[in-house]
Amino acid sequence: MKLAVITFTDQGMQRGKTLLEAFPYAELFVPETLQMLEKGQDPRIHSFSPKEAEDQRSLRDQMERIYQSFSGLLFLSATGIALRYVKDHLQHKGKDPAVLVMDEQGHHVISLLSGHAGNANQLALDIAEATGAKPVITTATDSRGMTAVDELAKSLQAPITDWNVAKHWTAKLLKAEETVPVFLAEPLALLLPTGYIQVEEPEAFLKGPGGLWIGAGEPDFPEAGQWMQLIPKRWSLGIGCRKGQPFDGVEESLRHFLKQQGIAPESLKNINTIEAKREEPALQKLAGSWQVPLQSFSAETIQKVQHLFPASDWVKENMDVTSVSAPAAYLGSKGGRVLPELRYAQNGVTLSLAPEAGLITVAGIGPGKEEHMTVAVREALTKSHRVVGYKPYVDRVSHLLKNGQAMDRSFMRKEKDRCRHALECAARGEKVLLISSGDAGVYGMAGLMLELREKEFPGILFQVLPGVTAGNAAASQLGSPLIQDYATISLSDHLIPWETIENRIQKATEADFVLVLYNPKSNERVKQWYRTIELVRKIRGPETPVGIATRALNKGENIVITTLDQLEEAAVDMSTTVIIGNSFTRITEDDLMITARGYQL
Repeated sequence: MKLAVITFTDQGMQRGKTLLEAFPYAELFVPETLQMLEKGQDPRIHSFSPKEAEDQRSLRDQMERIYQSFSGLLFLSATGIALRYVKDHLQHKGKDPAVLVMDEQGHHVISLLSGHAGNANQLALDIAEATGAKPVITTATDSRGMTAVDELAKSLQAPITDWNVAKHWTAKLLKAEETVPVFLAEPLALLLPTGYIQVEEPEAFLKGPGGLWIGAGEPDFPEAGQWMQLIPKRWSLGIGCRKGQPFDGVEESLRHFLKQQGIAPESLKNINTIEAKREEPALQKLAGSWQVPLQSFSAETIQKVQHLFPASDWVKENMDVTSVSAPAAYLGSKGGRVLPELRYAQNGVTLSLAPEAGLITVAGIGPGKEEHMTVAVREALTKSHRVVGYKPYVDRVSHLLKNGQAMDRSFMRKEKDRCRHALECAARGEKVLLISSGDAGVYGMAGLMLELREKEFPGILFQVLPGVTAGNAAASQLGSPLIQDYATISLSDHLIPWETIENRIQKATEADFVLVLYNPKSNERVKQWYRTIELVRKIRGPETPVGIATRALNKGENIVITTLDQLEEAAVDMSTTVIIGNSFTRITEDDLMITARGYQL
């Protein structure tokens, strides 16, 4: 977002310079009396005359250009000053840029104008995160946790064709008078926010009071009622063709293909092909005529994903790849699921479609109690379309989710199914949250998800959010046993051979690491626990402190501190974390484990 930062004082100018560092596309406007432009000065800092002047360099004279040239305006000033400068340039919430105001001390940043369509609300949150200010968002739907029609349209990348209809249904949402009927006319699942209800049949939808038709088609809306069609711009087209194909033939094939797939021409986000076909006249003309960017990928790039799609001997012989349209659509959508599954070919043209892929977030929800879940994970929960995980973990967070968010629960030993399902949903365009207990990167789902992504779903965007591990939770309740180097070892040999685990225990014990043992014992797996005790006892003394934390920081927590010679008698299970101290660890008089860091007291 191109952001204009406007200020009138020296303090505001200093804060504005800080914002330039945080937002590379920002430009700063200051009075020339505060800062004369010098050689070598940041070219993003501009001056204006402090008073109305004949040279038309005052801020008021420049405001029309600023208002039209920038997608966001941030005033470092009083709210009244900002309003006086923009009041003569207001047009419509669908056209106005985002307008915000921030006090010079940086305490608050307020979204004033174009909160949804202009992205002012999100910009306020971004500025708050970068500066530490408190965001103030006053749009009615946001303050009530609802999604306005224009906000839904923006999330779908669909232009609003009738603002009166959008205002009508948003008002109904705010008054809780009616739910907004929605008919989905494209082959993608749509998770609707609270207050929206999907109508399955078009006939039933068109007999109602109005609503939102999302996707392709030419619906015959009744004269009575409040109707609007939203066409999401989120499809990537992949295209391959023989040399010299006529434009009319290519365009005719495309229109037929889009109609067959139930996709509106206006839904295309980009056109994608192999580099060798980028200069093909028909493709160049198609991109220009349809006003859609044409992207091309090298043969080497396509070769990395071509194994995911049906191969063509003719294409391999002539283009050095086994397929063009499907991998091109896939790459253009950043990993979206390609339609159709079999090749579509007509008159020397091959075509494929893929929706813009979503995002996979893998997150650890902590050891149990809600207060030990990170803010970032909680935010990801509220923003996801779908939460996927082991049933007890999904149940644990279900009360934090809103209506319309899907919850997919599965059972133990179904890890691959969970990851693959999450990736498939992301490939359909959903924002998916895949959860683990503790930290997803510590004996959690992050590793498996990334392995499957690399093999079967390359290109899908992902992020991993950390959580409080079982080892950290246990240590916090035992004292401070992990102040020195420690080794975390799982005793489960379900995936790792026991010989490998035993070797790690041996080496870590010899190296005097504090040992953090996960999954010590289950009903079916007992001997590994006693073998571990045997291995450690051969190297460490009987008085070595041991902490046993079952369900640490969770309901039913049980904390025991004992010694190595008493460890065989301890009650442990799969919800227990055991911490075995090293030569620096001791038990205090008030029964805490301390591993000395080495400070001289």
